[in-house]
Order: sequence, then structure tokens, then C-alpha cells
Amino acid sequence: MPMCQRPVKPAKLKPKYPRPVYLPQPQPVKQTKAMSAIEAITNATLGFVVSWSFTFWGLPLFGIEPDAIQALWITASYFFISALRTYAIRRAFNF
Repeated sequence: MPMCQRPVKPAKLKPKYPRPVYLPQPQPVKQTKAMSAIEAITNATLGFVVSWSFTFWGLPLFGIEPDAIQALWITASYFFISALRTYAIRRAFNF
């Protein structure tokens, strides 16, 4: 190395981007059993109204003519099955 040149310090390079900050991810909120039951009953109740309406007014289009009480019992059967099914599925997904 010639005498007229001094050794050069390596330059400190600044990072282009700041370091990433890792924040904790929010955890999904699980429903309580009571809220699952309320959701299942609400869903089944709305389904009950739609189903009864179709049973009473829609089935005659297919040649089946239940009276109002028969339509109510048919729909009530499906209502309870639907409520239990929805509750069970909701609890399984919150497990």
C-alpha cells in the first residue's frame, strides 16, 4: 500500500427498512353455550316461519294439501331437529 493512502473504514450501512414489529395476533372470540343456543333457536325460528309458510301454501302446488294444524306439526318436527342440529354444529366449531 502506498504511503499516500490511508486505510478506509468500512461504512456502516443503515438498513433500508426498519425491523418488523411482530404484534400478538388477536384470538378468535368463542361463543358461550348460551349464545350458541340463542343463535340456534333464532335461526330455527326464522326457518320455522318460512317452512310453515311453504308447507301450508306451497305443498298444495304439488298435490299435497295439509290443513293448518297438520302443517304446524310437520313444521314443528323439522324445527326441533333443525335447532338441535344447528346447536351441535355451532358447539363443534367452537370446540
